[in-house]
Amino acid sequence: MLPAFLLLTAAAAATPADGIRTFAVRNAQSDAYSADPATRMAWFHEEGTRVRLKYAERLGLNVDAIKASRKRSTVQVQNWGSSYSVQVDIGTPPQTFDTFIDTGSSDLWVVGRCQDPRECGMSKPFVPKDSSSFQGTGRIFNITYLKGETVGEWVEDVVSVGGVGIRTMFGLADYLTEWSTEQSALMGLGFQDASTGGEMPWWQAASANWTEKRWGMYLARTANWTDAVSNPSPQGGELTFGGIDRSKFYGDASFYSLASRRGLWTIPSQGIALQGRILDPTTVLATTDSGTSIIMGPDAAVLAFYRAIDPRAVAFSDGSWAYECGPGGNINASFAFGTPNEPGFGPPRLFEMWDGDLVFFSGTRAEFATAGVRLPPFMMGERYCIGNVMSWNDDTVSNYWLIGSPFLRNVYSIYETTPIRHGFAPLSFEFNLKYGDTYNPIQGGDGASGGGNSPHSPSAGGGNVTTDAGQGGGQATTKPSGAGRSGVAMLVGGLALAVWCL
Repeated sequence: MLPAFLLLTAAAAATPADGIRTFAVRNAQSDAYSADPATRMAWFHEEGTRVRLKYAERLGLNVDAIKASRKRSTVQVQNWGSSYSVQVDIGTPPQTFDTFIDTGSSDLWVVGRCQDPRECGMSKPFVPKDSSSFQGTGRIFNITYLKGETVGEWVEDVVSVGGVGIRTMFGLADYLTEWSTEQSALMGLGFQDASTGGEMPWWQAASANWTEKRWGMYLARTANWTDAVSNPSPQGGELTFGGIDRSKFYGDASFYSLASRRGLWTIPSQGIALQGRILDPTTVLATTDSGTSIIMGPDAAVLAFYRAIDPRAVAFSDGSWAYECGPGGNINASFAFGTPNEPGFGPPRLFEMWDGDLVFFSGTRAEFATAGVRLPPFMMGERYCIGNVMSWNDDTVSNYWLIGSPFLRNVYSIYETTPIRHGFAPLSFEFNLKYGDTYNPIQGGDGASGGGNSPHSPSAGGGNVTTDAGQGGGQATTKPSGAGRSGVAMLVGGLALAVWCL
């Protein structure tokens, strides 16, 4: 798996007497935040392809077709997305690495040797001969990604997070391609049965010693790259092992039993809703994935979502969507978890998403052209958005949502081991930071004329917009604000789908 919203840890917080360990994180630069619109857009297309490949085996997708449809671009893209990392010590004495954490995979691996500095020269390698507790196995370790692969050996050593050391099996990568990040390792936070080598993940082994058999995660929004570097907390987020941080949320959490035992945090869902109305109340499956920076859903459900926002919204050939946006209304989207048909899995509840998390890119027609996106001539507004919700681009996937950081930034996520269940709670006000002027991403009016009134100026609306057109949807202002709620036309069903090629 490759990460998606690159974050580095700050120092771990002091360990309280109950053994709970909390780690602050901060946002790190990636092409998702590039000042060049074309680079940002290329990154977004690669992210969609990467996610489809990551879940291709699980969903029975055609890998060759996905790779064949991959967008080609003249810009070089570092598609390691936007994920989180913690400081991990490996070996005796410890060697310290910034390590991506990913709830959408289960393996731990670390760079052992970089044969070509152009491929992986930014990462610090683990040196086995410097660890007295290291032990090799001779078993081959191999993971292939969209842009590169890692090949090496399954090995064993002491792996410590926050001072808790567990002898752990992990992959030592002796051959690595296109790993152009400063991070040296990746830690999967799924279950053992999703491990490529059948090995127990570090967190599962460590949980045997936890008083509280659970851990929690808070993924914060960051105004921009500069702000993220200078303000690691609370802007970056937080990971807590052996307990949860109740200061991060209010009210009671809702918990859901896992609907699938295939190794990931997959729970029942009724999909996406607008203005509190579930578009399709059929119960489906939803996997939450901190290592993915988009939301991916069934083609028909995503069509209904965007056409309810703007009847003239258009689908691009890669499964992304563009729609007219500006002041006058709000999306007010939420996800419904649980199922009324089988309440034993958890009671249904809606969790709202901030509109700013639903937009990847916002700009005028000219700015879209600069980003390499050609809008159809019948879209006549002054400003447009490309959403973070994409479709699988495969009509065989009718009952599965993949929910990444655009949703997870809106809740405090809880992962329990006894019993095994996944929960969410609304964020406390002081940790639910929103950046930019008041965010009004859709048009006013009744929607019948393709979105209603246009924004009064190119800098209005869009939420993530700055005065620098090159930033597009980069969330680059530093003024926290709320977002008012108003009506949105609900128009679903009976609508023809136009696909526009980029």
